[in-house]
Amino acid sequence: MPKYISLMSDFGFKRVFANPDYPHILISFIESVLPELSIESIEYIDTTQFADYVDDRTSIFDVFCRLHDGSFVIVEMQQVRQEHYIDRTILYGSHVIQRQSQKGKWNYELPRVYVISLMNFVLFPEDRSLVHTVKLQSDQNPDQPFYDKLNFVYIQLPNISEEFCHNPNLEHWLTMIRNLHTREEPMSIDSDTKFTKAIIDAMTLAEFEKLTPEQKIIIDIAQYAETEEYSKMWTAHNDGKREGLQEGIEQGIQQGIEQGIEQGKEEGREEGKTEGQLEAKFETARNLLNMGLPIEQIAQATGLTEKEIRDLASNNDQE
Repeated sequence: MPKYISLMSDFGFKRVFANPDYPHILISFIESVLPELSIESIEYIDTTQFADYVDDRTSIFDVFCRLHDGSFVIVEMQQVRQEHYIDRTILYGSHVIQRQSQKGKWNYELPRVYVISLMNFVLFPEDRSLVHTVKLQSDQNPDQPFYDKLNFVYIQLPNISEEFCHNPNLEHWLTMIRNLHTREEPMSIDSDTKFTKAIIDAMTLAEFEKLTPEQKIIIDIAQYAETEEYSKMWTAHNDGKREGLQEGIEQGIQQGIEQGIEQGKEEGREEGKTEGQLEAKFETARNLLNMGLPIEQIAQATGLTEKEIRDLASNNDQE
């Protein structure tokens, strides 16, 4: 088993950076990306409220928070290259702005919105920049922002190089996010106490053995789902091989899911069906529902019946 989970995975990234018990981790990361900010506190916001449809329980943002001054920050980790990804981030920022409109008398003053995109790919083939910062500017006055309340930061992880001399904290964060899951020993940190604590706490949260059995199952299933999504995209660009590749992909995913299911069942038989363990199964099911997995797969992974999961989903919608 690996020493650390991948922070570029959906589960790993949210476990570390969207963890309300460790807000100082997210604060430290945001301040390293945006050194002009000095954040006193943050409020995590449930991103499922942005779903366009009642049955859509998935989060459209990886991390979404409000800062002490009323600014909003979105942080997104994108592992696989996606066509029109810039359009997607613009839509994210627009979602937040649109939600600020008020009924009745209102002077249209808007809060600042920051969209931070971590990408394990480059936006353009010949682009060698690590970071792109984007604001609305006027063609007639290119040296000053026309509107500085909507900010986009694109970080291209493959372009990590020696340009960190001016921002060592960002270097530590990006190196950890991209490489921690490949290491067997913690990273050494030489920085101020506040920053060091955030990095150490992030590494501790990422330790594989610190996860519960249910969380380990969630990681397995999430990886299968990410693999399936990537495989669909890859298959769509390979004419003449679609049917055979898709069948093989689905068979491989199903086999992996079945292995995870058997592991979960074996752990369940060993631990027994106590009331506490049953509640843990329901908590696992809630997490998988929030990830958007089909009810049939959740039933297989948790051992709950499909009716129990549908009832759970219905209760979630009413809360």
